[in-house]
Amino acid sequence: MDYSPAERTIVQNLSDGRFLLGLACLALWAWLLVMAWRRQRSEAFGLGWIAIAFLLVSNLLFSDGVLLAERTLYLPSVGLALAAGRRSRDFQCGGFGSS
Repeated sequence: MDYSPAERTIVQNLSDGRFLLGLACLALWAWLLVMAWRRQRSEAFGLGWIAIAFLLVSNLLFSDGVLLAERTLYLPSVGLALAAGRRSRDFQCGGFGSS
């Protein structure tokens, strides 16, 4: 797969499938964050970590000139590991209600 600027195109309208897929992922993440906040704050911390780490490398606050680089996904993956680790602890302890 080529990640060069010539191969990356800008979303032109709101009905573009790439935009809708991104919006669906954002809505799913927000729903998971709210559900985690109600049950386990440590799991919500991991999901929040993902958002903060992505914000730093998303080129929304400032442009760093990198369109896509796998090295920018290491820090957000820590949040995923935190959230998944907390969730797997619930399975190991015998259910969702235990802490």
